[in-house]
Amino acid sequence: MSYNREDLDFATEYKAAINQGPPRTTAVFLTTLVIVFVSFLAWANWAELDEVTRGEGRVIASSKNQVVQSLEGGIVKEILVKTGDVVKKGDVLLKIDDTGFSSNFGELRAKQASLQAQVVRLKHELTGVSGTPPVFPPALNEMAGDTIRTELQLYDARQRSLKSQIVILQERVKQRRRELSELKANLERISQNLKLAREEEKIKEPLARRGIVPKTDVIRLKREIADLEGQIRSSGESVPRLEAAIREAEALANEQTLKFRQDAQTELSQRTAELAVVAESIRAARDRVVRADVRSPVEGIVNSLNVNTVGGVVRAGETLVEIVPVEENLLIEAKVRPSDIAFVRPDQSALVKITAYDFSIYGGLDGVVEKISADSSIDEVSREVFYLVTVKTLSNQLGEKQNKLSIIPGMVASVDILTGKKSVLDYLLKPINKARYEALRER
Repeated sequence: MSYNREDLDFATEYKAAINQGPPRTTAVFLTTLVIVFVSFLAWANWAELDEVTRGEGRVIASSKNQVVQSLEGGIVKEILVKTGDVVKKGDVLLKIDDTGFSSNFGELRAKQASLQAQVVRLKHELTGVSGTPPVFPPALNEMAGDTIRTELQLYDARQRSLKSQIVILQERVKQRRRELSELKANLERISQNLKLAREEEKIKEPLARRGIVPKTDVIRLKREIADLEGQIRSSGESVPRLEAAIREAEALANEQTLKFRQDAQTELSQRTAELAVVAESIRAARDRVVRADVRSPVEGIVNSLNVNTVGGVVRAGETLVEIVPVEENLLIEAKVRPSDIAFVRPDQSALVKITAYDFSIYGGLDGVVEKISADSSIDEVSREVFYLVTVKTLSNQLGEKQNKLSIIPGMVASVDILTGKKSVLDYLLKPINKARYEALRER
């Protein structure tokens, strides 16, 4: 049964309240409330929040402290750093007097230049080119001009000596050839005289038998023939001796040249071997000179300086400087509670906040989880149980490029490790789910 407004005016308040519908504003409010609630549930189911595991820790050096020593020792010439200084790799920390090292190095360089000049001369002698002096490298000319002049003089003297010996032997060959020529001519003359004497004997011997010529003439002819035959035999024996002497003199001339080159080759081998030994000694001496400047092996901060006196003596192997390395990446050792360690994994992203710098102003450092300890540890003071999680940062400084804030080992930091994501609805339902699973189960 419906009523109009005029009827309601005369109705009792109870019946009016029952029969009158809800106000329009109330309906709009309830509808809006439902829409907002449904929208909130949809957003809460879709929106995700980061799940973070937090830990407290400190910055540690990514590598061990570097100990700088002197290999040879010596007298301290200059100290260029002090404790707390920031140094770069290769910076000179202090200098050791290198007078002795430099002197030894200079002597070896001079010996090397002398050997190199000798090698050039000996190689030129082996080529057999005479009349032209050896050509030395320009760098060697600048370094060892006196040595090169000495080698040129030695080259000229050796060439003159060789030529003199060869000329003597060549003159000997010419002399023996002249003697051989004269001997052969004399032999031919004697042979001709022998022929004539024999013909004369043939003529006079019959005449002597008939008494026409004295027998003494025949005897004289026989004696002359015998003498000529003896001369021919003697000359015939001298010819091979002279020919052998000629061959010997020619061989001696060739042997002299060969011996000269053999001696040069032997000396060249010795000098080359000595040069190799000297080159190794020079490398060692150069290293000693270079090591006189004690340099930093890494970029870092001078933690301790054990040498404070210029002119003081340091022993070989003595520790001079200790440097704390400053690498491009920092390592943070964070303590994480056992209740939070379950979802921490290597390579997870992390945010490192250095407590010495206000996070709201300077921000933090991005990093990744590098290592998780295999077992828990107990703090000896607080008796708290924790796992050590090592986080490696992607940078070692905070702030802008113009205003970089250095971070050094020992600074305290807090670490937020991103272990996953969870929707807002999951966060809201977590207490309900927990109560549902744990309700009425307590002892």
